[in-house]
Amino acid sequence: MKYIIATILILVVSIVGLNGQGADKRFTMSIKPGMYLNAAHFGITTGRIFAGFGLECLSVSVKSTYTSGSSSSTFKTGATVFLPQLASKVFLSDKLATGTGVQPYLWLSLFYSIATAKVTYGGQSDTESEKAIKDLLGGNFGGSIAFGGEYHFAPEFSIGGEFGLRLLFGGTKSGTTYTYEDNLGLGLTYTALGLNFYF
Repeated sequence: MKYIIATILILVVSIVGLNGQGADKRFTMSIKPGMYLNAAHFGITTGRIFAGFGLECLSVSVKSTYTSGSSSSTFKTGATVFLPQLASKVFLSDKLATGTGVQPYLWLSLFYSIATAKVTYGGQSDTESEKAIKDLLGGNFGGSIAFGGEYHFAPEFSIGGEFGLRLLFGGTKSGTTYTYEDNLGLGLTYTALGLNFYF
């Protein structure tokens, strides 16, 4: 999967480089709901194309203590999921001469989940549970494709709205003498509002 992501990144950078010959390049920050939570995307807008990267992160931890008389046991579990993303936006009209008004666009993003987990019971690590959590939350991939528009209040700021489709693919494998495999495919439509800043 890392080779696919590297290839896509090279293609995106190449497109921006070709499109940017003689065009105005601007650093862009976009904030809007992501795959699971809110996300921020950073990149370069040049001509009609934005290309960049984004990140979402979710972290949770739970601690339980059982006490009976003078003895007690503590159970701790924690997991963190990182969703690095590649994103591209293609505007369907040229940059507005006045710097205000609506620009329609197509949006495409791809992500890959990376997970960490730590489980302890009575001070001892539970490596089997840690592996199960990492297998469940990590190694998933997917993305989104959408149509939307940005309303420019000024050349440096716009509010965007979009409607699109999100896709998620994942799976787990378990077993030693046998293999048990689960695979997941999920697709759902979404709407989102976001803020865009051009520097």
